[in-house]
Amino acid sequence: MPSRRTQRRGAGPTSLALGLLLAWGRPAEAGCVQVHLPGAAFTAGRLEVGAGAGAEGPGEEGLVHLIEHLRAGAGPGLRTGAALTEPDGHGYGADGVDPAQVEAGLRAQVERPLGPLAAALEAERAAVRAEALAQPDEARLLARLRAAAWPAPHPYGHDPLGAPEAPGSAVSRAQIADLERIDARALRGAPRLCLLVGPIPAVGEAPPLTSAPPLTSAPPPPPGPPTSVQDPRGSWRVWLTPPAAHADAAALRLLGRALRAQGQPALWWSGRLGGIFALGAPARRPPARALLRRPGRAPRVPAGLGARLQTEQARVEAQPDRLAAQAGACWRAGRDLRCGREDAAVHAISDAHLAEVIERWLPGAALAR
Repeated sequence: MPSRRTQRRGAGPTSLALGLLLAWGRPAEAGCVQVHLPGAAFTAGRLEVGAGAGAEGPGEEGLVHLIEHLRAGAGPGLRTGAALTEPDGHGYGADGVDPAQVEAGLRAQVERPLGPLAAALEAERAAVRAEALAQPDEARLLARLRAAAWPAPHPYGHDPLGAPEAPGSAVSRAQIADLERIDARALRGAPRLCLLVGPIPAVGEAPPLTSAPPLTSAPPPPPGPPTSVQDPRGSWRVWLTPPAAHADAAALRLLGRALRAQGQPALWWSGRLGGIFALGAPARRPPARALLRRPGRAPRVPAGLGARLQTEQARVEAQPDRLAAQAGACWRAGRDLRCGREDAAVHAISDAHLAEVIERWLPGAALAR
């Protein structure tokens, strides 16, 4: 799960006809993908770096996250947005009134030299430890399930936080020179994406975003039987699933939402290299309309789930910081910047298609017969 430090701030009123109002472009002089969001009270910016915890080698677990902590801070006149580290990338946020100032604040964070930050290292190390201890149980569980399915040395084989609370961990031992080495080796030359979302003057007709192509995804892993994982919260079966950009990944995300909506324990995650889908032990008294084990019938998306997805997406697109964060997450995962809309529309998938995806990627799941 991502490491996230966020301060919330509302936006002005916008029309719900967002499909007609959002204009995407990239003026050559700005160097950022710009999204015109009428009525927004401020401009939100994201600067994403296409290298994250997955770039860490043995003995470096959690160091990209520590670097993110040290560099985060947008500067005077700006609000520092969410900074996060995931296996596929890490990023920084900044919000303000002037788009040019927001962009400058973003670039100042990602390009900040580490050497002069040595005095802040112990304070940020303590902040990382506190963050790890406060991490929600579900986030810890998801990281553990992902590492079980993709064991080290796979890039997804460890928690992006590392184990900062453990004596002798990489985060506990790291010095500025260690951080500078991984920064020079893996982060400095990584692809970047700059996003500005707000009441920016429209830049003309929306292009197909060829100026911000998705990062390259890996071929999907071969489908196979699940890995069994025991956790204090129960037993789990974990299947390898395709990368986030794969055609079947959207159906698996929808399946997870449908199962959760009906009270079934399910967790899922996907990135550029692949994903996981995990099922926990069924509840003692499953709901009468449960998705599991419906004899002779394919799984069915619960009524109303599609409307909820559309409503959630409309709320995201009404707030510049949330829309910028979503577009950045899409890019890190190797998807189009507007993948949130794709996920909100996927509820239209047929029951037969959903059953095919389950049979292909979750053999033995007993979700349908």
